[in-house]
Amino acid sequence: MRTVYKKKAPCQLKRPARQANISPDVFQRALDDIRNKVKSVRQAAADYNSPKSTLFGYVKSKRVPGNQTYSSKFVSRQLFTDCEEKALAEYLITAANMHYGLNINQVKELAYNYAVANSKKVPDNWWVNGRASKDWLKGFLQSLIQPLFTILMKLGFKQFTDQAKLLQRKAENKSDALRLAKKEKRSSFVQLLMQ
Repeated sequence: MRTVYKKKAPCQLKRPARQANISPDVFQRALDDIRNKVKSVRQAAADYNSPKSTLFGYVKSKRVPGNQTYSSKFVSRQLFTDCEEKALAEYLITAANMHYGLNINQVKELAYNYAVANSKKVPDNWWVNGRASKDWLKGFLQSLIQPLFTILMKLGFKQFTDQAKLLQRKAENKSDALRLAKKEKRSSFVQLLMQ
């Protein structure tokens, strides 16, 4: 009898629930309406598009929201500051531009050494392995993603296809289209890169 092995699913951390981004003045108005008994907690949550449990917590604890900040609380688990992450990213880009790109393990070791040099409190598995974890690297790389390049590529592709359609309309048959394409000295995509 043959043994069948099941493949394990890849390890992925469960992401926390999305935090509502509410401006502090809107949040303050909602709390004022609740405290002045103008609206109930549910009505204020619906009207101001804010989570009712958060509003209820502030009302119940009688906290003064003027002294509070309403920013994300996930910064407390952030290992590097934004400035340090930016410096690390700039170093990696500079190394890649000098044709000395680092592989994944070297980037993890660099992050570990950078954290130790800056006296950061690192997780235990970093100490054991002597490098950063996969999860940190994944989060770090995702924080660096900028959608600008994708938008530019879509724009270039759209201009290229528009130019191709224009050439097809000018030509009656395929041979004329090829002749016209060779006549054009630069395609629209090359012109986009030259600008």
